[in-house]
Amino acid sequence: MTDHVFLKLKWSSDPVKIDLMYSEITGTQILRKTLFLGQEINLKIQKERYCTGSESGTGKWITCLARQQQDGELDSSHALRFVHPDDITEGDDPSLILLDSRKFTQCYKCSTTDYFSCRMTCQGDFCNPSSPIAKQYCEKSETKLYLTYVGDQYKIGVSLNPKRRWLEQGSDLATVVAELPGLEARAVEQIGSQELGLKLQVRGTSKLQNLNKIHLEDARKQLLGYRSKIKPFVTKMLQKVDGSYISDDIHELTPIYGWFDQKTPINIVDPIGDIEFGGKILAIKGSIIVVQQGDYQYALDCKAIISRSFSFLDRKAIMPTQSFLDQWF
Repeated sequence: MTDHVFLKLKWSSDPVKIDLMYSEITGTQILRKTLFLGQEINLKIQKERYCTGSESGTGKWITCLARQQQDGELDSSHALRFVHPDDITEGDDPSLILLDSRKFTQCYKCSTTDYFSCRMTCQGDFCNPSSPIAKQYCEKSETKLYLTYVGDQYKIGVSLNPKRRWLEQGSDLATVVAELPGLEARAVEQIGSQELGLKLQVRGTSKLQNLNKIHLEDARKQLLGYRSKIKPFVTKMLQKVDGSYISDDIHELTPIYGWFDQKTPINIVDPIGDIEFGGKILAIKGSIIVVQQGDYQYALDCKAIISRSFSFLDRKAIMPTQSFLDQWF
């Protein structure tokens, strides 16, 4: 078995496609495995964590090792490794390891080469672009302000590609509200959060807890209500900058993700430590994969394994004992 670094589940929206993106620990290649509903997938996930590299341009991923080579750092033969202070051994080269705080998935230098890292901290008050490409994207009046229903909560967000973003988040319902320059779209997003109580982020635990608790009709009415409430803030912003208010439909995305038996308890897989995960894929909702093995259904939030080392198994995964979703209610 070959060990890799787990990067992300990458959604494409036109056509809809899901790729498991991963990289080589000791190489410079970014690899993809397209996932399909009904497909068998079996993974061995290890506790070791490595830098995930960076996105140097639109869709241009570069591994940590490739970045090191570009920068002339030739002392390493692998991606920089995260190590908990208690696990450092005498044989570890301090220059090739990163203290593991569990909060980061990149080394410092890779994080600074992400071309659009500024969107992670932008609050719409001033522009501090992380690259010329990011500045170019944000200056155009092409950023979509949207509302979604995800994890049984209501969220406001901005994106240049809203449908792909909705799929990445696992949204059940969504609608575009306006098209604005990036900075101003982010400013209205912040207003919607502060004034209307809309979420800027929905935690993975909430998404897992509500996998089989979806109230589409009530949510549709709520989203229409939020559209009306956010419109005055958009109208005020449009007096200052170019853009447009969009009378979009409410898009239902739930059928895209697949189907699982909502009456059967879902086993939530805790990704702490070395584990195995696998079975027949029933659904992929955002970053969550739901599989069936035997009579049981299991769910794993793949965001929790970003930067972890893993390998593909040529046998069925041995699933750990887990707590069932319905035990939380």
